[in-house]
Amino acid sequence: MILMLRIAAVVLAFLLGGGVYIPFKDDGAKQPNEPARRRPIFPLRRPILEPAEAAARGGTTSPDGKEEIQCDLPKQFHLKNVGGTDGAGLCVWASMQHTATWQRIPAIDGVFKYMQTQRGGGWPDRVDKVVPVMAQRNKEASPKYIQVESRTPLEVLKLACKTGRMPGVTYSYSPTGNYGGSYIAHMVSLVHASDNWFAILDNNYPNQIEWMDPQTFLKVHTRNGRELGWSYTFLSDPPPPPPCN
Repeated sequence: MILMLRIAAVVLAFLLGGGVYIPFKDDGAKQPNEPARRRPIFPLRRPILEPAEAAARGGTTSPDGKEEIQCDLPKQFHLKNVGGTDGAGLCVWASMQHTATWQRIPAIDGVFKYMQTQRGGGWPDRVDKVVPVMAQRNKEASPKYIQVESRTPLEVLKLACKTGRMPGVTYSYSPTGNYGGSYIAHMVSLVHASDNWFAILDNNYPNQIEWMDPQTFLKVHTRNGRELGWSYTFLSDPPPPPPCN
């Protein structure tokens, strides 16, 4: 029941807007603090990969050939992650630029380039500070968005992708073996989310889509359930559908 109420709150946010932040505290978990969000992106140790995990590197079609990617950002707009002025990675802001390009959000366009002049790293409070700064720089109204921290965010993320929006999501390891299979502290772009498949665009591995089943994504997103997954979704209208042939 509590989960359904939370999902209903997010649905209302999508319908009504409002730039809300939803810090889900599942199972009484303590809210992560800022330093925990700024762990360097270095391998720590390897997660236990179960044989049942379904994941594959591919293109714009799911591994079973049954689903076309929902947010098909052209490859020329795929960004490669770099560091800020202190050397810390800018994965949060590369993912945000993917969103800005896909959803055509002028208020945050250029955020990745701008953040290269700032120290690296990203966390929810910093997103709340950077978004209005970018809007002011671009002379645009600050866009509406939601941030969610949860161990059970699948329905929220499926709603986002179903409506053509591209969330940024935390990503703790690669089920296909990138990063040597080790744990990382990272954020990527969620480009597909359905009952059968989730797919991500990793700004450390551009021009490659990583597909996985929903439960594998949940493990990846929450560090095998040991942390709250963090995502942001901008509520700006998605791009129009491609023209019919």
